[in-house]
Amino acid sequence: MRRGDALLAGVALAALALTALFALGGYKLVVDETRVDLRNTLEAILDDTRADLVAWEKRHREAAVRWSQDADVRRWVAELMQVPREPAFLVDAYAQSGLRKQLVPLMKAAGQSEFFIIAGDGTVLASSLPGQVGTRGQVMDEATVQRRLAEGEVALSLPRPSPVSLPDARGNVAVGHPVMYLVAPVAGYGGESDAVLVTFIDATAEFSSIFQRARLGLSGETYAFDRTGLMVSESRFDQQLRQIGLIGDVQTSILNVQVRDPGRDLLRAADSTPPLDDGPLTLAVRQAVAGGVGDRGVNVTGYRDYRGVPVAGAWVWHPTLGVGMVTELDLDEALASLRPARLTIAALAILSAVLVVLQALGYARSARAVLRRERSLAAIIDTAADGIITIGGDGIVTRFSAAAERIFGYRAGEVVGRNVSLLMPGREGGLHDDYLRAYAETGESRVIRMSREVVGRHKDGRDLPLELAVADASVGDETVFTGIVRDISERKAAEAALAEKEHQLSAALTHMSDAMYMLDSEGRFVLANERLRELLDLPDDVEWTRRPTAEWVGQPVAELIRAHAVRGDYGWGDPDELTAKRLEELMNDAHVRREMAFDDDQRFVELRKSPTAGGGAVVVISDTTQQKMAEVILAEKEEMFRLALNNMSDGVYSVDEDLNFRVFNRRYVQLLGLPDNLVAEGRPMTGAIRFAAENGFYGPGDVDEIVEERLADYREPGFREREVVSPDGTVINIRITALVGGGAVVALTDRTERRKAEQELAEAFGIISDSIHYASRIQRSILPAEKFLGESTSDHFVVWQPRDQVGGDMYWYRRLDDGFLIALGDCTGHGVPGAFMTLIATGALDRAIRECPEGDPSRVLRIMNRSIKLVLGQYAEIGESDDGMDIGVCRFFDGTTRMTFAGAKFSVFLSEVDGVHEVKGDKVSLGYRTVPLDQPYTNHEVPYTSETRFYLATDGLTDQVGGDGGRMFGKRRALTMFHTLRDMSMDEQRENILATFDAYQGSQNRRDDLTLIGFKVRV
Repeated sequence: MRRGDALLAGVALAALALTALFALGGYKLVVDETRVDLRNTLEAILDDTRADLVAWEKRHREAAVRWSQDADVRRWVAELMQVPREPAFLVDAYAQSGLRKQLVPLMKAAGQSEFFIIAGDGTVLASSLPGQVGTRGQVMDEATVQRRLAEGEVALSLPRPSPVSLPDARGNVAVGHPVMYLVAPVAGYGGESDAVLVTFIDATAEFSSIFQRARLGLSGETYAFDRTGLMVSESRFDQQLRQIGLIGDVQTSILNVQVRDPGRDLLRAADSTPPLDDGPLTLAVRQAVAGGVGDRGVNVTGYRDYRGVPVAGAWVWHPTLGVGMVTELDLDEALASLRPARLTIAALAILSAVLVVLQALGYARSARAVLRRERSLAAIIDTAADGIITIGGDGIVTRFSAAAERIFGYRAGEVVGRNVSLLMPGREGGLHDDYLRAYAETGESRVIRMSREVVGRHKDGRDLPLELAVADASVGDETVFTGIVRDISERKAAEAALAEKEHQLSAALTHMSDAMYMLDSEGRFVLANERLRELLDLPDDVEWTRRPTAEWVGQPVAELIRAHAVRGDYGWGDPDELTAKRLEELMNDAHVRREMAFDDDQRFVELRKSPTAGGGAVVVISDTTQQKMAEVILAEKEEMFRLALNNMSDGVYSVDEDLNFRVFNRRYVQLLGLPDNLVAEGRPMTGAIRFAAENGFYGPGDVDEIVEERLADYREPGFREREVVSPDGTVINIRITALVGGGAVVALTDRTERRKAEQELAEAFGIISDSIHYASRIQRSILPAEKFLGESTSDHFVVWQPRDQVGGDMYWYRRLDDGFLIALGDCTGHGVPGAFMTLIATGALDRAIRECPEGDPSRVLRIMNRSIKLVLGQYAEIGESDDGMDIGVCRFFDGTTRMTFAGAKFSVFLSEVDGVHEVKGDKVSLGYRTVPLDQPYTNHEVPYTSETRFYLATDGLTDQVGGDGGRMFGKRRALTMFHTLRDMSMDEQRENILATFDAYQGSQNRRDDLTLIGFKVRV
């Protein structure tokens, strides 16, 4: 070989070696960056999963505390503790239905399935599964129950096979379904815990779903395991595990897979020999179990998982549940992005080598060789995962790789030969040529020889987030630029989602009604919201508490606690001791719930602390002042209600929809003489009714039929009233109000004395009624018969209706030698007093006619006034009566059309063709102490015709209340009625007047006696 050729070959080899060295270095940088991204991604997924698990665990624990401390639950459990521990007694206990109605809806809403109330000896007192009531040691043995009662805290177990039959994911009911036990002591009324509340959480649906949401890519999964390496959540690869024989055909991975390294890739192994059961735990499980609380681990170089597949993973141990968590991704998928990079770097290295060789050989190859080289270069570039774009110094695109086509949506033919600004958004595209020009003239670089994030423009017009690296090279006198672009849309979306979560968290903290803060393992603030300042009334002597809570990060909570202690917020005691005690409670691994009082016990807050995995704490503080005050008021009202109930003279009780006693008082038990064991809250009312029936309260008859008849009163909504007589003669009135939704309220009253009084009253009333009825006949007998009016009138009617059987209205008729006299009077009062007055008035009228036989109305009234006053003793100071009457007297003369009228606060009405006219009397009554003994009255001469109708009426007509507005009938309505009816016969008028009057009165009571006379005079 010639010396020149040898030198040329040496230079070519050296160039090739340098090219390979740089290619290897570049590949290592890409690998390292990829692994860093992978590590960060795995740790982020693990952190999110752990946070979800903490929130899920807290939610279930708090629910268990609420349910176990509920007053009704505690009351029902206390009742069950008194029931014999036999299934027959426990199943029929009223508390069973109460607990189910209370707990089952709450559990369903919380994602839990079944509940059990278990006594200290392991007996199931109550359950949502009726078949488990009365069993012992099957759900939880006595030792475990006693341990939970002694600890006094809510406990949450790892998944384990269910000891009772439950439905699995396919709906098959069988024992062994994976569940988690949530156990909470139920405090008795004395403060001690008598039993535990145990609820089941479906580990497949509830617990595993936390980890199933945290899956990366096509092969990524997150799962949980216990200290033995047993998988306690579902695997993503159950189908693969069945194929390789790790689980059976109908099994799932949860509680059936040991997370061990099988020593080989079972998915690719040539033999079908199952892995050894005693193989080592996988790297992730082994280090998680061996590590301390909160220790984390990560491996992105690769280790075998339980399938033997190389994976990258991150893991941590969660202490409160005693469970490890790992998130893994198949290594092939994790490093898949390196393959295009490897090919790209190799291609670039080969390209560089080819160029060096070609240059060293002096471009001695033929055009056909150059073409082959170009095609090879294009193929290499087009296999790269990242887009590769080359442009000249003028910004014109000269090469556009296949990956660039996928990123931007353009075909290469649409871009090559056009300015690269086509791939940029508006303003950036317009300035691109200026960047190139400035770089050529000044060397100023804004993009070249660096990597940064930019925005590209897709063919469809949308913006693309890109990562861009640009390199320049000189080819002869021309500068060529090569850009490598990577679509980072997914990463940006993930970053945006993370930012949104951070924003939501910040907004939630800001707008929380509760105060919240978080401490690290050193007892220093990690975060706090402003609500903390409002609720805690922070002391002013700690300088940093006067700053916004966002600036408290790193400040020691001990200073704040001590300031509260000094101020006396924790009660009396040494401030240092109080501070140490409070700080120890905050920083230990126990849950804390406590109340604090401020402003002289006028304001109350509740503090709830939960430990974090890293040794810190999360503290939530709620203002419970209103709740506290409401509880006090409610307790006072309940006490007042019970006092009132037990001091009532009536017996009272209520039953629920199942006719079991809810509330009752002592008087009810006393009235029926019931044994104490028959009446208790929750007991069936049937026993009390049967007792009463057997003891003769409901009279003779078949007891079963009587009981069924009485129970029917409670089943149909409505009001019913019954009366029973006890064997000793006690009369008991029972009023039952059966409610629409079921149940009833019942009141019982001892009516014995009242019944005796009613009987005595009825007897007395009968005597009085008979007397008044007889008096009524006497009163009617002194009134003129209607037929006598027919002697002097051509037509007439009389209405005489006392409000009671006797009344204070009277009418009077007397035939004279030359005519006749008609009078109508309204005496003081009604009923018996009024009737006595009518007797006096009738006697006074008869006496007046004897003294004045000519019947002059004014003289008649004057004589009557004197007679009434004398009879009632109203002429002397010693007289006690102040009674009297209103009266009108009409004197008619035969052979004339002239009538003389005189009235004492009374009027006569004449109905003519043109209307009804009123002739008023004097405004002075007869009698009464204020009327003079010799009071004169005025005669009115009134002409009439054969068409004139006369009407006399007492104020019982006009003063009656009725109608829509509850107003009086009134004079105007009466006059209109008289005129409207004038063409009818007097009998027809009477019927219409009474019908109109009754309709107007309606449901109103009659206010006074009603007397009305209508007539026509023969002419």
